[in-house]
Amino acid sequence: MDPMRFILPVEDAEYQQALSVRSQMLQVSSAGAGAALGLPDFSRLDGLYGSLGLMVAFLMLRFLFNSSIAALTRRHQQSKERQQLIDKIEEEIWVTLGGVTLLVAGWQCLFSVRDYCGLHNTAGCLRNWPLIPVEANVHKYYNIELGWYLQLMLKHVMGLGLQDNGTMGAHHLATVALVVLSYMLNVHLVGLVVFGTLNLSSPLLHMSKLASCLELKTAKALLFGLFAAVFFVTRVLLFPYFILKCCMYDALTSIRGIMQYFFPYWLAFNVLLVVLCAMQGVWFAAVLRVLKIVVKGSSKELQREVATADPAGMGAKLAAQ
Repeated sequence: MDPMRFILPVEDAEYQQALSVRSQMLQVSSAGAGAALGLPDFSRLDGLYGSLGLMVAFLMLRFLFNSSIAALTRRHQQSKERQQLIDKIEEEIWVTLGGVTLLVAGWQCLFSVRDYCGLHNTAGCLRNWPLIPVEANVHKYYNIELGWYLQLMLKHVMGLGLQDNGTMGAHHLATVALVVLSYMLNVHLVGLVVFGTLNLSSPLLHMSKLASCLELKTAKALLFGLFAAVFFVTRVLLFPYFILKCCMYDALTSIRGIMQYFFPYWLAFNVLLVVLCAMQGVWFAAVLRVLKIVVKGSSKELQREVATADPAGMGAKLAAQ
């Protein structure tokens, strides 16, 4: 079923015509002939069901990964302190692998639409709405992204990973909501730009934390410095300007009647983005505090910061130890 049926206004003839086009294309696609005829596909209610299977697959892979690490390190024979270190290393390797996978998959999708959508042309990401087709690679990416974050939310409950704190849990929940909303509201190209921008710094952070666990001081310092720089450029500068500009301003000029017909959806989407934007500021403040303490060389301050100033569970203090 087409989710836009519940969103597009019945009193607007132009939007109803667009809905009719979407319905016809979805019928052809459901019959399996869409791809063969080269017809566009659109977002539908069952379009993200594949993420549930991927979530289960990720959890199974995590179990196998944990078992392999435990066998290689003989974890059960180690001291409690050593076991905790192994758990941290295991967590950082897993999250780094996932982060790199999402980064590569997301930017492959962005590269495929670079001619009309990207940071250089955010308005183009909304052109022809609500008739923006969902390419096959974008559909796969959305399911991978959603499946990965659902797995992150369940890993500790399933006994497969370390527990994230409340702020990081809120981040995961906001990300899941953005994935679902952007897909169902046919603004998946905007979602691609959002996720592509935000995912750039995450692997660097976790590689820095991994280097810290392995006591690779030079690599740890270089990776954390690179992470801080990329975080500042992508999440503090680019994200607020380009992404919020796209969703607040470009949407007003590109989507006809948005304030009249779609204000609740526009508001919900932008509130989620503002929450994510605020989180970036809080997290970057924590990064700056760590850098300041490291420059001063105060081990006591660093220990206190480790205990109190890591709002996102990012482990930035661990990376700077």
